[in-house]
Amino acid sequence: MKEKAVALAYDQIGASKIVLSGQGEVARHLIEAAQELGIPIQTDAQLVEALIKIDIGQEIPPELYKPWLKFLS
Repeated sequence: MKEKAVALAYDQIGASKIVLSGQGEVARHLIEAAQELGIPIQTDAQLVEALIKIDIGQEIPPELYKPWLKFLS
């Protein structure tokens, strides 16, 4: 199974948006960059699977708010 990674931007005004996503080598680079920068990494495969289907620049849908907020807390 290929590694998958999704990066989200969060502000306190609107919903979080997908800013980067990738699989395989791209995912490994995203994960390494996040680790180097001290950015939290979510390892919930089910949430990542749902998020990776969303286009870059799009807000996450309401049904993913709860699992995403759980990660942020």
